[in-house]
Amino acid sequence: MSTERFGAFVRREREAREIGLREMAKMIGVSPTYLSKVERDEFPPPAEDKVKAIAQVIACDVDELLARAGKVASDLSDIIKQQPRELAALLRTTKGLSAEDVLKMARGESIKRSLPPAFYLMDESTIIEAHDALVAADTDLLAHVTAINHAMEFIDWLLRLESHQSVEHLALLRLGIRCFNSCGAALRLIRCGHWQPAIAVMRDIYETQFLLDWLSGDPKLVKEWISLPAKEREKKFKPVKVREALDQRDGFKEQKRAQRYKMLSTYGAHPSPEGVEIISPNGDTMIGPYPDQKLLKATIEELAMVSAHAAATISQFAKPSKMLELKTKLRFIHELEAWREKYLALQPVQDQ
Repeated sequence: MSTERFGAFVRREREAREIGLREMAKMIGVSPTYLSKVERDEFPPPAEDKVKAIAQVIACDVDELLARAGKVASDLSDIIKQQPRELAALLRTTKGLSAEDVLKMARGESIKRSLPPAFYLMDESTIIEAHDALVAADTDLLAHVTAINHAMEFIDWLLRLESHQSVEHLALLRLGIRCFNSCGAALRLIRCGHWQPAIAVMRDIYETQFLLDWLSGDPKLVKEWISLPAKEREKKFKPVKVREALDQRDGFKEQKRAQRYKMLSTYGAHPSPEGVEIISPNGDTMIGPYPDQKLLKATIEELAMVSAHAAATISQFAKPSKMLELKTKLRFIHELEAWREKYLALQPVQDQ
């Protein structure tokens, strides 16, 4: 919309349609003298009803002419007053959009907003493309990614199926949600070539899954975890205590949980000389993400394993009751079993 003043715009449009001043004044219900002064911008624009009448005479969009008059239609004002915060936020999102894009938004169509050059410091799109191509060309990597997707789909399905029955049950569900979110974040970081953060997130998944495994077997422990003061909770439920309790429960003496946790801590979570190797491929220290086939394989394999463990743990307390739900759960379990038996030589997940 041009910046032409209201009076000048009305006069130009009236004359373009060969409508006389007196004729138009009569049509909108004002005196010719008054209309003349409005057109010369000696008087301010008239009231809303007169602006609407003028718009009809000169075949102009009502809202556009009201905007030239510095007004907003009364029906719009009423709508805004009903939901001022939400509609203000909506209107601000249109700032910088073209008229065409605003119309698309009004029709519910998608719009593409171009970002200014160098809006993001890092652009991992080429790394993602390279890694996705490597996965697509490698049967084993593709199987691992498929296993990750199956595990996440299983976790998502279980958590959405459950309705929390108590504060303790809700706490377990939220830990399950944390596992799901972290699996998605780790997969994204791997595809982008952010190796050290990806490993750190996988350690978080292990830690959360270990805690969930321990808590889900004893409702009293869940209550303690929720209610104990922070210092007492940190002492009783610190990761090493949880791992030791699980090893004792399962009769494991090899401390494989501790070994896995330590490895991920060394290379991902804790600043260490060994961890520096992750950002220094072939001795050349890299700033930012980078593509690497070897690390892609190692991290994808690790994430497939940790996501499968998380899915198995969550399935222990999220137990569908309907026959169709049970069949769906069994399908997910069998899909994960097939992968585990082929690549890990582990005992299959038990049907819960």
